[in-house]
This record gives sequence, structure tokens and C-alpha cells, in this order.
Amino acid sequence: MIDNPVNRMLQAKEPDQQCNHSSDIMTPTDTSWKSQGLFTSEQVQILLCLFQSMINGSPISKPKITSTLEEDIDGRPLLQKFTLAQIVNRLKYERKHKREKQKRVYK
Repeated sequence: MIDNPVNRMLQAKEPDQQCNHSSDIMTPTDTSWKSQGLFTSEQVQILLCLFQSMINGSPISKPKITSTLEEDIDGRPLLQKFTLAQIVNRLKYERKHKREKQKRVYK
């Protein structure tokens, strides 16, 4: 057996040979609805309205996001459909997008 995990991974295998090594390359298989994290335009608008200050530059706070979404009738379904990490990432994306848009205007 080859001791180096990289060599073992890259070693040519016969078509009918089965792989039982934990280091073998596996393709991602998680395709659940939660992992896709696709926000509709309506959901994005809800986030833009509720978290305008965070998008404009105030700190992105997970407890504040959670409490704001729990208190808002339109925000509650977002907490059920998406993970907090997905929501934070979307807010960071919107912040970055806004900054890039402003840079283009000033050039």
C-alpha cells in the first residue's frame, strides 16, 4: 500500500476496482433545499428593508438579525427557510454590492 495519501488518491485504478479509502475524492451530494440558499427577489427586498443600516456599514450582528426577523411578520419565514449563516452572507453580499456600485458612480 502507498503511504503518501496524495499518491494513494492519484493512483490509477482499474475500472472495476472499488475504492475503500477515506481519502478518495467524493463529489458533493448535499442538494437539500436549505443548502441551495436561493433568495427570491421578494426575500431580498425584505432583507434590504429590515437591515438597511447593516448594509450601509453598521456591524452585522447575528443576535440583532435573529431578533429583528423574529419580530417581523415577513421576516419569520426567512429564519425558517435559511440558516443564519446564509442570511449573514446575503447581507455581506448586499453590502459589498452597494459599495461596488458607489465606486462605479464616483469614477
